[in-house]
Amino acid sequence: MEAAFTAEEVASLARRTAQRKAVFGPLAPWLLKQACAQLAPLAAAEFNAWQRIGRLPRGDAHSAIALVAKTSSPTQPSDLRGIAVGALLAKLFAAGLERRVTAHAEAAGLHAEGQFGFRRQRITEQAALALRTVIECHRQQRQCGGSSTRSEQPQRRHTRRRRQRGGSQLWACFVDFKQAYDRVPRAQLWQRLESMGYGGQWLRAVRALYADVPMSVTAPGLEGRVFSATQGLKQDCPLNPTPLHCGLTVNVVKTKVMLLSGAADEQTAMQRVRRARHTFDGAPVAGVAAFKYLGIVFHCTQPVGEAAAEGRARVARFAAASFEGRCTALGLEAARLLLSLYRQMVDSTLSYGAAVWSPGLALAAVRRLGTQAGAAGGGSGLSAAEQQHYRTLRRLLGLPQRAPRATVLAETGEPPLHAHWMARTARFWNSLVAAPEGSLMRQVLDASLQLAAEHTPSRHRGPHGIAQMPWAAQLQSALAEAGIAADLQQRQPLQPEAVQEAALLHYLQHLQTAVQRRGASRLQHYFDCVRPECLEVAGYGMAPYLVERPPCMMGACAGVR
Repeated sequence: MEAAFTAEEVASLARRTAQRKAVFGPLAPWLLKQACAQLAPLAAAEFNAWQRIGRLPRGDAHSAIALVAKTSSPTQPSDLRGIAVGALLAKLFAAGLERRVTAHAEAAGLHAEGQFGFRRQRITEQAALALRTVIECHRQQRQCGGSSTRSEQPQRRHTRRRRQRGGSQLWACFVDFKQAYDRVPRAQLWQRLESMGYGGQWLRAVRALYADVPMSVTAPGLEGRVFSATQGLKQDCPLNPTPLHCGLTVNVVKTKVMLLSGAADEQTAMQRVRRARHTFDGAPVAGVAAFKYLGIVFHCTQPVGEAAAEGRARVARFAAASFEGRCTALGLEAARLLLSLYRQMVDSTLSYGAAVWSPGLALAAVRRLGTQAGAAGGGSGLSAAEQQHYRTLRRLLGLPQRAPRATVLAETGEPPLHAHWMARTARFWNSLVAAPEGSLMRQVLDASLQLAAEHTPSRHRGPHGIAQMPWAAQLQSALAEAGIAADLQQRQPLQPEAVQEAALLHYLQHLQTAVQRRGASRLQHYFDCVRPECLEVAGYGMAPYLVERPPCMMGACAGVR
């Protein structure tokens, strides 16, 4: 931690910097990457000078505050979040300091095993799966505790059911911190870090970042006005996650409590929440029936898949409207370009966290292919996320909403959405299998597989039954019914590309049958006369008229971002 910066270390930091990272000042990430060999030695010498002097040059210390709306219609300052965008060299300097302290903290075991935020090799999907598995384990225990046999005496059976109604409960409190970055007292933070053993040259370098913090606001009418921030941390500084736990204040208004398991319906759950009267520091904590945790909606009684799919569809609907409006303003009309941007900007939002909440929906989609209307793209039973996906694809291609889903997918060359979800889940599965023995994620995996081994398949045939299955059981069944031979109990890695191809093959096999059915005139015309090659995996792809992209659209593409 006390070592001087080297050109090799700076070059490594530069390579890890995102090409489109927001920065303030003339030095852009792309330029640094292109001239890394020439600039890295100079930057290393400058970093060492900053550490020695204890101060950054005013130009490198300057940050521009970008205002980001917290709500759809901000009306007061508290509805806006200020993000301090700093100079690229200052970001690299802070990133180098953060890398050193994080490596030391991980090696010394200073982080709690259950901490996921701001840690390498930890992702939000892991934390969400851990919470889902805890909920499933608790609900399974309640079901087992409430089961009875015919030979059991009526009075004892009545007592058991009464205990189940008022038995064990699983609660969660989702804590929000008030202006977490803005209210950190720096003097106390430096003292706290020094008492923890983080002093010397490393702390001197950290203090250099905040010796002088000139800022300006990028808002109409405020250009050119510079002020000095004397409290808090820069929200865009890569260093702040490590010392952020000092000087935090709980925002009781935004802190919520929820009964995750222990009630038969939403009304009962909310009644128990009100009776519990949870408080923090004398102030009441509001109870909710559902909460969005790490982008995934958890409900007090609904299975994770149903609640999460509806929540992601809502977010994707706003993202799609913003995306389409931006493309219209820029005059973008090329369908292939629109589809490419859609995958990056909207579909990624729609399928965020899908590895945790989508296996049950993927299983339902695979089973739906066996129905008369499923493979043809008709029928009902689609989740809110799937409906949003296909609705947007039709709109981008200018197709009527009555166009069969199979035709829409063939035009775009897109596999069905459940095939994407299964591939994402396979990648996530591989990260769980690779987790060290005894780690928290290995314990989560073992618990989910144990639940899968104990569940009764005959009880989970319908849509509601699928939603009640544990995560590992949903994934195992989805793979099996898509024709993928894999025994998850063996804890072997999966091949995501092979999983997606197998799911596509399974879909096309059912589509071939659907095309031959009587009454499927639209499908027969398209797949027999227009694009018969799309019934095979090798010929499945984007329609030829969409492949060519006008060169004039390349420059306008950057404006969307």
